[in-house]
This record gives sequence, C-alpha cells and structure tokens, in this order.
Amino acid sequence: MPRRKRSDPAARIRRALLAVLEGDTGCALRELAACVRDDSDDAEAFLALAHLYRQRGEVGRAIRLHQNLLLQADLPSDLRFHALVGLASDLRAGGYGARAIAAYEEALDLDARRSDVRQALIDLLVEAGDFERAHAVLRRGAGLLRRASPRCEADLLVAQASAERSRGDLDAARRSLRRACKRDPQRGEAFWRLGAVEAERGRAKAALEAWQRALGLGADGGDPDALWARTLALSAQTKRGVDVEKLARACANDATLDEAHRAAAVRALATAVAARGEVDEALGVLRERLVGHPRELRTRLRLERLLLGEGREGEALKELGELVEVHDAAAGAGADRR
Repeated sequence: MPRRKRSDPAARIRRALLAVLEGDTGCALRELAACVRDDSDDAEAFLALAHLYRQRGEVGRAIRLHQNLLLQADLPSDLRFHALVGLASDLRAGGYGARAIAAYEEALDLDARRSDVRQALIDLLVEAGDFERAHAVLRRGAGLLRRASPRCEADLLVAQASAERSRGDLDAARRSLRRACKRDPQRGEAFWRLGAVEAERGRAKAALEAWQRALGLGADGGDPDALWARTLALSAQTKRGVDVEKLARACANDATLDEAHRAAAVRALATAVAARGEVDEALGVLRERLVGHPRELRTRLRLERLLLGEGREGEALKELGELVEVHDAAAGAGADRR
C-alpha cells in the first residue's frame, strides 16, 4: 500500500491560524500537533502549540514542548529567546517562581532590550521578596527604559515598602517610600502610603504633609473619601496640622484633578466647614456641587446626613426622596445598557 503523502505544513499553519481567529482552539491544536509530528524541527509550530496549551491551562504540556525545543543545539538565538520567554511564562503559571526567574534571566542574556521581559522578571522578584535583585535588574535596564525608569523604580519601592511595613519595619518602609516620592514626585500613592507609615510612627505633622501632597496629586492608590476622612481626623487631633479646609477648597477647584477626586474634596470641605459650626455654609457647598452633578450619590448622602444631624428631618426626607430617584435612574440606565 503506498505511503500517504504528508499534508503541506504551511497549509496546516494557515488552518491553525484561521481556527485561532475563529475561536476554535481544539482545531488549532490538532493542526499544530500534526505539524510538530511531521517536522520536529519546526520551531515556530512548537512555540505556537505550547502557547495554546498554556492558554488552555495545560501548563505541563507547554513546559515539555518548550524544554524539548530548547534541547535543539542549532536553534537560532531569536527562537531560543522566544522559547525561554514561553518557558518562563509556563513556569510562572505553574507556580514555579524560582525556575521562571532563571528562564527570564537567561532570555535577557540573549536580548537585553526587551523591557516587557525585564518587567516580568522584576515582578517575579518582587513576588519572591527579592528586592535587591529586582533593583539590580531595573538598574541594568535603566538606559533602555528611559522615561519609564523613574516610574518603574517608584513602583518597585512602593512594593518594597509594603513588604517592609507588613513585617513591622516602619523605618525601612518610610525610607523606601521617601525614595519613591523623590524618584517620582507625581506618584500620589507613594505619598499616601508614606503618610500612613508616618501616622503609625506617631508623626502626625509628617503624615498630614504627605497626605496633603497626595490629595493635591489626586492620589492613585485608593478611595479619595477615605484619605480625606483620615486627613480630617488626624488634623483635628493636632494643632500643627495642615489647613484642611483651605486644601479641600483648592482641590475642589483644581481642574487638573478628575471628577472623583474633586467631588471627594467638596465633601471634605463641607465636613470641615460644618465642624467649625457653619452648617448652612456646608450645606451650600454640597448643594452647589449637586447643581452640576445631580447624580452624585455620595454627595447627596452626605447632604442628607448633615441635615439629619441638625434635626432638619423635613429637608432630609426631601433629599432622601431625590436620592432614591437618582439611584433608581442610575439603576435603570444600567439595565438599559445591558
């Protein structure tokens, strides 16, 4: 019986690509597996097949394919690089952090210009708590990262500070956060976290100064209302605190901040004004905000609570009705979009 002619590998690759585009992963796997069986030297088919296996969660198969490919002594350096990166991704997905780090390092030895691979290596080192090596990797790529380098270093220092704070080393966390703030002065989260560390260390003035900077930047690390609440509370406890009312007014009118941070500043301003006994003025601040932003639920809720606190139940009931209407309208709009 005559031997059946093997299918054209290029045709199989085209069918596999079409299957991927159509979302038929099973068909793509069959075509690529056939390519690999027919030609064990087809490195591109190996790489594509391993990638699909990893996507399907079959990490063990992906690892074996990449390892087999790397055993080829005559594998070109560009394909060896891609195989190493693929293997590192497999190992990371499988929870083999140390081996993934080694694979990423070997890949960077082949092509040090790949900032995405360098960042993946840094992320893994951070997960492993090896900040010294992470900094070394970042420094080696600083010339390539250029503008991104200060931001990347600040990210790394913030992560390092989080680990140091978790183990109770507040002094080390403070040093790391101060370095992060210096490296990237626009990083609001670094100032926010620095303030939290200073507050834990009992340094209220330093904490308030850091939070003042974070609020002015539009802190990029959490709920702005929560930060304003902590700032107001700590300021009330110290005579040397920042002028929170002045700060809130400035932030509320700062066009460079997004609406969420400006709205939070308005609510903080109303709280500060009410705290010095000017309740009607505080109510006016909130109502002025609602003129332009009638669907702002948090602002309406703050207005209602302020009215209830003053015993003005009739006005509070009216505001509650409007709050329910706004909530129902928002819920209806969401349902319509679905």
